[in-house]
Amino acid sequence: MQHLLLVILILKSQWTIAQQTCFYDIATSNDTTLGQASAVASEELVQITVDQRYPPEFNASLPLTLTVDESSSVSIDFTATSPYTSSIIYELAQGPSSASFNNQTAQFTWQKAITSQSSVIVRVTAKDTQYNLLSTHELVLNVLPRTIPPSSSSLFKLSWIFLLMNIFGTFFFCRQ
Repeated sequence: MQHLLLVILILKSQWTIAQQTCFYDIATSNDTTLGQASAVASEELVQITVDQRYPPEFNASLPLTLTVDESSSVSIDFTATSPYTSSIIYELAQGPSSASFNNQTAQFTWQKAITSQSSVIVRVTAKDTQYNLLSTHELVLNVLPRTIPPSSSSLFKLSWIFLLMNIFGTFFFCRQ
């Protein structure tokens, strides 16, 4: 009897959920039709779960718009996850030609955000390799013109001009 239980336990670990459900119902009720019905119902439940697959999901904190300064560096991680596979293929479907994108790591890099447009669309797709389910994330990069701060030499020149104007103004008003 113990040998039979050991064989059943070994087989049970290799059984599908439907087979385990069928065996349990037959063992507890001694009714084979109930066991067959529970096996069919369990297989249908597994198929429903399989049919409800969904594509990889991008990180929820990934923005839809991002404002960057012209000539600044932009780096964005477009990693997505899938419960069905650990292998996801990424593709940059749309983006600036001067940007680079790593299809393996989903890293988007734009060394100098220089463009003639005020906004640029970056569109990345993620496809799981097991079921070919595809999702897309679109990001609008608003590129602000870079304001050039005055250099120290121009500040020095301006301070000299103000100083000279102060001196001349003092002498001119003091003479009167």
